[in-house]
Amino acid sequence: MTHRNWKIALTASPVKCNGAPLLLCGDLAAACRLAVEYECQGVEIHIRRAEDVDTTALMHLLADYGLQVPTLGTGMAAADGLSFASPHSEVRAQTVERVRGHIALAAQIGSAVTIG
Repeated sequence: MTHRNWKIALTASPVKCNGAPLLLCGDLAAACRLAVEYECQGVEIHIRRAEDVDTTALMHLLADYGLQVPTLGTGMAAADGLSFASPHSEVRAQTVERVRGHIALAAQIGSAVTIG
């Protein structure tokens, strides 16, 4: 069985990420350089909110390095107390709104969204 169609990506976040299972935190340009050095095809980006990413700068980085963002991770929003499983309807509604921002960003950059 061959896996030639598998895409390999490293994980990164443009924001401080204490305790998150991420390889790189804070500098997406450095993450892109490292991804290319390691012969990855992309950078999986984890964010608390869509506004954590400068979309224009990210698009330039991806084009410059020939990379993709296979998925945006949403789990960092839990640090803000957000959860789809919250017993409080207000928290669930805030979570929906936050993830809508992730989805809108993903649509702009051609990415999927990982919930959780």
